[in-house]
Amino acid sequence: MTTEDTYVSYEAFGAVGDGVADDLPAICATHEHANAHDLSVRSRPDATYHLGSRALTAKIAAINATQPLIAIPVQTQLYEAFQHPDVNVVGGISAMPSMHNAQATIFVLTALRLNKWLTVAMGMFGAVIVSASVILGWHYAVDSLAGMALALVIWKLSGWLLAKYAPAKI
Repeated sequence: MTTEDTYVSYEAFGAVGDGVADDLPAICATHEHANAHDLSVRSRPDATYHLGSRALTAKIAAINATQPLIAIPVQTQLYEAFQHPDVNVVGGISAMPSMHNAQATIFVLTALRLNKWLTVAMGMFGAVIVSASVILGWHYAVDSLAGMALALVIWKLSGWLLAKYAPAKI
């Protein structure tokens, strides 16, 4: 690999891409090199790069082997979008704050005004979304908390604005 190349791969810095070996150090080194030499980074399409807790990655891989998880292809799509931002101009990755958890919080707040049983259902839905987003590695817990806090602030601000500026009857 030379700096005249237009891109660099994770494997050039030691990544294995088998979903088991810890590829994080190689991925960090690849991006460090790419940034220093103004290069693009390309991943191997058939690779599964391991980026964190081995126990979690192994557990998710084991579950996926017996019952395919939608999270696996979605993670791949998000990663490809991250790798090629010029192709995916409307998409992107937003982790902080978690919009999934913000939306679940808005559902719960809306249900509180409508119906007790709907509130229970939306509360359970929200708990599943928050738990799954952290357990499956989509978000850190702080991303979830920030999303919920943001939703609450927006909810309160919207109520205040409606009370102050909305016509008497909507």
